[in-house]
Amino acid sequence: MNPKPIASAELKIRRARLGDLDGIRAFGREFCRHSEAQNESGRAVHAYVDGVFARMWSEEYLRFIIQDKSCSLVVVESNCVVAGLALATPKIGDRDAATLSRLCLLPAYRERPVIQHLLSVCEECLPPSVKRVESCVRQSDSDQLFFYESQGFRRRGVVQIGQRPHVSLFVELSKLLRRDHLGPPAATSVRVLREHGWN
Repeated sequence: MNPKPIASAELKIRRARLGDLDGIRAFGREFCRHSEAQNESGRAVHAYVDGVFARMWSEEYLRFIIQDKSCSLVVVESNCVVAGLALATPKIGDRDAATLSRLCLLPAYRERPVIQHLLSVCEECLPPSVKRVESCVRQSDSDQLFFYESQGFRRRGVVQIGQRPHVSLFVELSKLLRRDHLGPPAATSVRVLREHGWN
């Protein structure tokens, strides 16, 4: 299934391809830089960053993810520069479920309509066998929790990550996918992006 990309004159959301490798890695470095600045100012850091984002995204790993059609790696492109991404991968031993491990935008693109459509396209690119998406958000990040719950995720429990004295509490989230209702959201997205001044 190849959903149509969401596009405006300046912004496009589409499935990642091998030609995006350098752009995605550059995004990782920039995202990490912003996250470290947030951390120094005492603000919450994205649940999946904690200073290791750029190091995790090696070319070998990205190449594997992009070529594995069971994985959904989607990018937000602004003037040919990667400004955000979402990644969901099927769970090992549970073909009905996928883990959403990345849903990231640079600060200039964090308006809700963009991230909503990024999540929607990421879900749409998953194999038809996937019926459930799971994720994890820091318990103290009320804005992220509110966003995920507004997108249909439900809380399943709380887990501890890390070792004392550096223990963090994360909320486990799960969302049932209604695959019969998933469809190319391109037309709606272009309208929403225009309303918010991106075209």
